[in-house]
Formats: sequence, structure tokens, C-alpha cells
Amino acid sequence: MDEVINAAAATDLVVTSSTKKIKRLFGSTSSTDMFFKGGQAPIGIDVEKDPWFTEFLKGGFTSISHGNGGFSRDYGIVEDRMHIGGEGNGWNAIPPVDCSIKQGELCADFRVGGKNLDFWNSHMILRNKMGAENYIIANMLKGTLEQLYRQIDATLPQKVIFIQFNEETGPEQWGNGANYANECYEWKAAIEKHYPQQRFRYVFDVPNLWNAENGISEKAARWAEEIVSVKPVDKKKWSIRQYCHGWDMWALTGNLENDIAQIDNAINKVLPEFTRIISESVFAGCKVFLGQVSAHEYDKAGIIRGANYIVSAYARFTKHFIDSLIDGPVQYIGQCYIGMNSWINKQLAPNLDFQWVSVMNNLYVQGLKACKFSGIDTEVDIYGGYKDRTLRIVMQNRSGREVALPKTFTFDGVQMDFVPVKVIGRACAAVNSTNSTDHDPTVKGFLSGYGIYYFEILGQ
Repeated sequence: MDEVINAAAATDLVVTSSTKKIKRLFGSTSSTDMFFKGGQAPIGIDVEKDPWFTEFLKGGFTSISHGNGGFSRDYGIVEDRMHIGGEGNGWNAIPPVDCSIKQGELCADFRVGGKNLDFWNSHMILRNKMGAENYIIANMLKGTLEQLYRQIDATLPQKVIFIQFNEETGPEQWGNGANYANECYEWKAAIEKHYPQQRFRYVFDVPNLWNAENGISEKAARWAEEIVSVKPVDKKKWSIRQYCHGWDMWALTGNLENDIAQIDNAINKVLPEFTRIISESVFAGCKVFLGQVSAHEYDKAGIIRGANYIVSAYARFTKHFIDSLIDGPVQYIGQCYIGMNSWINKQLAPNLDFQWVSVMNNLYVQGLKACKFSGIDTEVDIYGGYKDRTLRIVMQNRSGREVALPKTFTFDGVQMDFVPVKVIGRACAAVNSTNSTDHDPTVKGFLSGYGIYYFEILGQ
């Protein structure tokens, strides 16, 4: 590789297969706020039509939910607005809605092209065109079983339907975790009676028990213990929803060295620890669904930081999720990216988050079995899987150095040539970049600094 300038020499890439399947829910997002932005509604985008839809399709999302966060308590699926083509008034908000609290998102007149938008209709049109799975958040607080059945009917014939019972819920709404659990079990029984032949997976909404700043949350721990007190939780049927907000796991200062250290700590210590605690100590072996996975350009105090090293946390989170399928102790059933309203703006300019995630989401084909990777470089994160003689790999170069690609690799002890049949790559000019450009690492044989890459390699 004489043409590679200042590139680190690549070490051998070693790949070890497993029987653990990577769930398509790893490529999830939400339509919570894709129709408006920051309470300034309407934003004038009809998601059902091009060119917006074509741009969004490039994200490769494999699953999509309607109404997450606190919004999941405020919307309903209204019967006469359920059908494609019907008109609505945005969220189909269930009155009373406090517009002062919700900043107008649920109260504005949502009109695009002279018609009112119904967000559920738009969600389903988008989901169907994407060929994505539907992840359902049931509104037990203000909704009805009949409304939930309409969502399930629209989701069929999906092989397994995931239903999460509310989001951002707790003692303020239910009094205690036992009340919440009893209602969950009542709804579960009704669902299974109504759909006796359908497979479901259910998700309890549980706040994070632990974070790096405050340690164990007594309030969250009590909520979790009250859920378990109703009866032992069947880990084959139930999973646990946890937050994964970046700003809940780090407090960035704008100092590059400090901030990178904080992100490393969050991924290597904070995230594994709080998911281990919830899975081992309370919900004995239940899988974890991470809702609202985020890495923000701004923190809560409005401090801007280098977009590239922040957004790279998405890839590093995902590596942890997939590696955990093999090594445990916590196993994840999926993740949901937050901030869909900011993926693509009105000028059809996808942000860096979207550009990064659109590379990663190429992994999530049905039946992909997770692999373990070692080698290349200490600052290159590698993860992926194997299916139908095809190895699918994501590599992220967190350094500003050029890193040489391997010429060969070993797969379960068999040496093979590293010859990709498909390559997708994005690279940033600097650590504080807010945009990336296409980059093919096979042309000159190196991963660019601050780049992310997807490879498909045929096995022998």
C-alpha cells in the first residue's frame, strides 16, 4: 500500500461467529416529532411525498414507532382518522391538553398543502413505504384497548409485534409500580385473547436505576421492585425499556480531551453498569430495549461540542449492543434513535447524525448472526454479523489518522481475502465537522480519519 500516506499499518482482522441474532429493532427510530420542530408547527413538510420521503428512505431505518416519550400519553388513534387519506389535527391529541406545557405541538393547526395532517396516517404511510416493522407504544393512561387493536391490525402480519406499555411513566401517573404492572398484565391478557394466534413481545417502561453522577436512584429502584412484586417476570415474554440519552451519561465542557474521556467512560462503564444492574438485580435475565438513544450537538446548558466525536457515540453504542449479544451479561432487543425531526430539515439537508446512522443501518437484515471482531487498530470500532455467506461489517475510525485496510482476514480460523463486494463510506474533514462526504476506502486502501464504513464480503 505505497499510495497510503501516513497510514497506520493494519493488523490482522480476526472474525469469530456466534449463534446470536442481531435484531432488526437495532435500526429503529420514532415518528414522534418528525412533523414539527421545537413547537413551531407546522414545518411545511408532507412526509408522504417526495422529495422528502426519498431523502429519508436513505436512512435505512428498519423499525418505526409512533408517539414516544411524554407524547405517548397525549395522543390517541381516533376511529374516523385511522384510514389512509383521512384528515386530522396533528397528534389526535386527547383533551385536555395543556398547550402551555407542550409549547403548541399538540395544539396547533397542522396544515400542509391546504389539508390537515393526521400524524397516525402519515406514520403508517411512511412505515409501509419504508418496508419497516412497527413498534407499538400502548397508551394505557388515556387510550383504550380498541385504539391499541387498531394499531395492531395495521401492524399485521408482522411475525412478532413489540408492545411497550407507555413511556416516561412512573409514580406520578400510577401511584406505584404494582398498579402499573397490574394494568400491564390486564392489557396483555386482553391482547392475547383478541389475537390468539399472534406472537407478542412486551416491554415494561422502567427509569434507569443508575447513572454515573448520582448512583442508584431509590425512586427508580422502588418502581422496579414494585413491578416484580406483582409476580415473577417472564423473561421470554417481557423486556425492560431504559433511556440512553447522551446527556444523562456525560456532562461535556467543550474541552476535547475531557469530553472524549467522558464519552469513553459512558460507553465502557456507565452504560454496561446501569443495564447490568437492571437486568441482573431486579429483572433476572430480561432483555433490554434502549429507547431514545441520542448524542446531541448541544448539551442541556446549550454548550456546543465537536459534532463528529459526539455523533460517533452512536456507532460505539451500537458496538456495545451487538457485542453484548455474545458476551453478555445484558442482552438487547433493540434501540430507538431519538430526534427524528432533526434528521432532515426543510432544505433536504440531512445532518451528521443521519449520515452516520444511514451507514450503520445497512447491517440490519433479518437473521443476521452477530460476530466478534479484533484487530485493525485500537481506535477503530468494528461490529457486524454473518448471513448467507455474506459478512456485513461496520468500521468506525475514531482517530484523525488514516488506517490501512487489511488485505486478508480470518473467519472462524479460515483465512480469506478482504475483498468487499459492497462499500458505503462517509468521512469528516475534522473532529468538529458538522457534515461528512462520501469516501471509498478501497480506492487507496485506507479508512479516512473520522470516518464510518460499511462493507459486505462474500465468504468462501
